[in-house]
Amino acid sequence: MTKLAITIRQIIYTFVMIAYFLVLSILMSIWSVVAMSISGNKARSKESLHKCMQRITRFTINHIPGTSYEYRNITHEKFDKPSMIVSNHQSSIDLLAMMSLTDKMVILTNKRAWENPVTHLLIKNLDFLPTYALEDNMEKLAQLVKEGYSIMVFPEGTRTLDGKIHRFHRGAFYMAEQFGLDIVPVVIDGLFEIYSKKAWLLSPGKFSVEVLPRIIRKENAGIDYRITCKNVHKLFIDKHEEMCNNR
Repeated sequence: MTKLAITIRQIIYTFVMIAYFLVLSILMSIWSVVAMSISGNKARSKESLHKCMQRITRFTINHIPGTSYEYRNITHEKFDKPSMIVSNHQSSIDLLAMMSLTDKMVILTNKRAWENPVTHLLIKNLDFLPTYALEDNMEKLAQLVKEGYSIMVFPEGTRTLDGKIHRFHRGAFYMAEQFGLDIVPVVIDGLFEIYSKKAWLLSPGKFSVEVLPRIIRKENAGIDYRITCKNVHKLFIDKHEEMCNNR
């Protein structure tokens, strides 16, 4: 295939992906506002919205043009018990991969995602919260945990620029300690090559998401959250290196 043909294919893939995402976000935002406004049971409406988004994102992540996706979950994690879900951050597509895991999850987003006019209403109605206002939302997060929701964080804070796993911020591990949550590590590989932070076009390729064994809080009682952060960071580096070597 010529370079021109490859470029045209990438442009088409990218256009389809962005158009699909924009239309879906707008429709789901409208639906979420209407559902929350007219429903007499907002908790049930929120649950329905979460379930719907999980189904949509699961379909989407398996049908990104030009890509193939592998999901591995060797411990058969069901995400039925609230936990702190942490993942490395390779691409804007990571968010879809995380949302496809379970309907009982809220995600902590950065300022750019929170203030995005296309997605703001939707993520607000999903009870996603901005990372820059965590101190003001600790009570709300505690309530969401009581309702059975896990909290999902990208501890690197931003997408990698070189495909490597960078320093983890400690906030997620501090919250896990404060709320008494287990930690569920989820490692992403391959999405950096498909759609990195600097990329304008979607590239064909393979990517995978692997759920690692749950780190039980009770079994690690007394371990400072800063040590937990270091240990989990090393776990991610080792696992990602293994995944890269097995491509």
